[in-house]
Amino acid sequence: MKNSGGCSMQNVVKSKMTKGFTLVELLVVISIIAVLLSILMPSLNRARSQAKQITCLNLTKQFGTMVLLYTQDNDGKYLLGRWYNKGQFDKTNSWYSNLTPYFDSSKKSTDVWNLEDYDAMTKYNNIWLKKLQCPAERNVDTKTAMGQGLKKLTYAYMIGAHAQAYNQGFGLADWATGQSRSVAELKRASETLVFMDSRDTEYFYSTMYQRLYAAKYPDGMRQADWMFPERHPAGYLATFADGHSAPVDTKKIQDSEQKFINDWIWRAK
Repeated sequence: MKNSGGCSMQNVVKSKMTKGFTLVELLVVISIIAVLLSILMPSLNRARSQAKQITCLNLTKQFGTMVLLYTQDNDGKYLLGRWYNKGQFDKTNSWYSNLTPYFDSSKKSTDVWNLEDYDAMTKYNNIWLKKLQCPAERNVDTKTAMGQGLKKLTYAYMIGAHAQAYNQGFGLADWATGQSRSVAELKRASETLVFMDSRDTEYFYSTMYQRLYAAKYPDGMRQADWMFPERHPAGYLATFADGHSAPVDTKKIQDSEQKFINDWIWRAK
């Protein structure tokens, strides 16, 4: 049977069926796409994490270079940090203030607290911060607890937590007396930590994770896990005293039983 246009009814039906997917076919296609995504997404996420890890490692390497330049200009001495100057927290340059001229040669070293206002402090300290934030950190746009107008810090400097620890060979600087070690003092510079992955703290020391482990924030997160997040597949990324960068096993940082307390990553001498 033919219609008035000369086409058979069978051809009309076929034409309608070939104009688009049926509901069943569409569901099959969606299912296939979902399966492919479930296979590909973990690989894509791993690749993204690896890329961020490589970027972060390059940043920590820049820290190493700047620290060595600093030692050359300061009688071979490593950086100090804040919490010095007899406890006057706001009257002492932080390590990032001391390194600022090395990240921007047009900036002279200055006593940050003598700048005219808070905005000026922020502008000075953020010179390096804009360049050196871990790409895997999601909290960089919030203010740090460290003050001076900074956003969240993502790297910390290794110190001796008190004079006794420093005198026993731990850390590169003593937060109580303001002493810092010389390059010549270090027995194993290639194994001694200088900077490491962190969050919202400007310093760290050998027992810091263990001391913070029991303390919790209101949301239940442990302070230790907040300040030392595991952002990278290889572990914590670090700068060493000879200037090179490499991952550090998380166990050596999260050493609750202090099995690694005398490891050379913590000791300078």
